[in-house]
Amino acid sequence: MRRVLVGIGALIAVAGVSGCGGARATEAPASGAAQVRLEPVPGTDRDVVVLTAAAALRLGVRTEAVLPAITAAGGDTAAPADQSLVPLAAILYDRNGAAWMYTLTRPLAFARVPVTVVRVEGLGAVVQSGPAVGTQVVTVGGAELLGAEHGVASG
Repeated sequence: MRRVLVGIGALIAVAGVSGCGGARATEAPASGAAQVRLEPVPGTDRDVVVLTAAAALRLGVRTEAVLPAITAAGGDTAAPADQSLVPLAAILYDRNGAAWMYTLTRPLAFARVPVTVVRVEGLGAVVQSGPAVGTQVVTVGGAELLGAEHGVASG
C-alpha cells in the first residue's frame, strides 16, 4: 500500500532553502500537488521517502559520502569493518534518543537507517553498523524527510 502526502508541499514551500548549485526555489507547489510519496519498507515500520525534483530543490537536500573510519586521530589504521565516518549533520535523533540517518537509495529516494554513534570527531561521527563506505547520506533536509515519513503537515 502506497501513501501520498499532499500537505507536505506547504512545508516544502515554507522551507525556501537553497537548492543545488545555489539556486533558490521561490515557486509554491501547484495546489494539491503531491511533493512526496512514501513506500513501505517490508518488514519494518519505516518508509522510503520519495521526493519530486521540485521538492528536493525546495528543501535544498544535500548528501555526502560515508568514509572509512580510522582508529586514531591522524592515524592510518583501519577501524573495525562495521564502523564508518559520517558527517555529524547526517545524524538525526528520534524522540526516544535513537540515532538515524537517511541514505540515498536511488535518485530522489531516501531510506532511514539506524546507526550507533561510537564517538564524535570534529564535524564527523564514527558510527557502528551504519551505511557502507561510499553510501550517500543526507546532510541537509533530513529533518524534513523525517517529518514527511511521520506525517507532519500531511493535513
